[in-house]
Amino acid sequence: MAISLTLPVFTMAQEVPQQPSALSTFMHILLIFILIYVFFILPKQKKQKPEQTDSFTQKKGTFTDPRDGKTYKTVKIGNQTWMAENLEYKESLSQCNDQKYGRLYYWKTAKEVSPPGWHLPSRVEWMTLVNLAGSLNKLKATSGWNNNGNGTDNYGFSALPGGCTFFSEPHCIGDVGYWWTSDDNINNDNTGLFISFANEGCNYWDKADKCSVRCVQD
Repeated sequence: MAISLTLPVFTMAQEVPQQPSALSTFMHILLIFILIYVFFILPKQKKQKPEQTDSFTQKKGTFTDPRDGKTYKTVKIGNQTWMAENLEYKESLSQCNDQKYGRLYYWKTAKEVSPPGWHLPSRVEWMTLVNLAGSLNKLKATSGWNNNGNGTDNYGFSALPGGCTFFSEPHCIGDVGYWWTSDDNINNDNTGLFISFANEGCNYWDKADKCSVRCVQD
C-alpha cells in the first residue's frame, strides 16, 4: 500500500528594514553640526578674536615741540596723555648725559620747561598712571636698563633710566629712573618730590640736583 507524505514547506520571512526614529535622526544631525563647529568655525573665531587689553583707553600718537621742532612719541593711558619719551628740550641749565635718556633738569626749571599744552605731572597724576598700569615694571622700556632691569612696557610708556645728578655729578644713569613731580616739600624748601623707578615709590630730592622730566598733557 502506497503511503503519500506531504512535507511542510518552510519559507524565509523577508526582513523589513526599520526606519530610523526621529530622535536618532536629530542626534545624527546634531553631531554633524558639533563637528563642523569644533573643526571649522571655532578655530576661525579664535584666530580672529582680538587680544585682550586693559579696560581703559590706550592710544599712541606724536607731538612736535614748536620751540625746537623735536617730535616726541605720546601715549594715552586712561584719561591721561603722556609723552612716551623723556623731555629733551635744551634749556640753559639742563644737562644731557646720554641723548636716549633725555635731559636732566633742576626742579624749578622742570616746573617751567614743558612745551605749550603740557605740564610737569603732580604726584597724584603719577600715581593715577601707576595704579592703572598695576606696577612700574609694566611702564618700563623693554631695553635700556642695566642689570636685567628691563620692564615689559605693556602700554608704550617706555620709561628709561636717565638717572640724576648727585652733587652736580651724573649718578646711576642706566640703572634708575628719577622723574620730578610738581609737588614741593612744605617742610623743606630745598627739596622737591620725585618718583623713583628704583624703589617703586616717591621721595624727596635736593632741588640743587637734577632729574628727568616726563610731561603730561593739560
